[in-house]
Amino acid sequence: MKKVKIIKDILMTIVFILLMCNQVTEAFAHEILGVSVFILFIIHQILNINFYKNIFKGKYNKLRVAFIIINILLLVMMIIMIISSLMVSQYLFRKLDIGSVSLGRMLHVLAGYSIYMLIGLHLGLHYNSLIKLKKENKIILNVFLILFAVIFGINGFIRKEFIQKITLQSLYPLYSDDSAIMFFIDYIGIFIMFMMIGYGILNLLSLKKKQKTIRKKE
Repeated sequence: MKKVKIIKDILMTIVFILLMCNQVTEAFAHEILGVSVFILFIIHQILNINFYKNIFKGKYNKLRVAFIIINILLLVMMIIMIISSLMVSQYLFRKLDIGSVSLGRMLHVLAGYSIYMLIGLHLGLHYNSLIKLKKENKIILNVFLILFAVIFGINGFIRKEFIQKITLQSLYPLYSDDSAIMFFIDYIGIFIMFMMIGYGILNLLSLKKKQKTIRKKE
């Protein structure tokens, strides 16, 4: 079951990166990828049904609160994404004619860019359970990921106008003569940046939790 979850998470991540690179994919392919994400999202909810069953059980510390907030935000944004996808569809769901296209685009941009950042944070909070390596190898991997995030993530975040997108100041892709490879590198860098931010939050809150436990024992 754990391997299935990891494979599903990897697939969702790859598909979302492809979705964000909509300037180098055709509109029809974009919609097919969107449907794929929806299917993977449903599978994700089924595989993680215990999260909802246990949401009101047990004690809440800051780390668990962080998990809950990000998961709930992801769920809300994914629902908005699904609805807005139906509103702006040009091919698969065009005949449904649901709501205003302009409103749909606003919601689609807001949800799409928000989900991309939240998924990065989400995986970062699960970093330790996903990455099982020896301490030395994990340190090497972490250094590589941090460098990649600094070199490509920050630059990509600025160039792809993430702030403008989530604040709805910009609703259309900017013209760019970047190659398809550079598009992918930028978005991979942005994703890794948010994943490492999530990992940083995990370590910070875990450290505080350990310190609090030690104080209670003293």
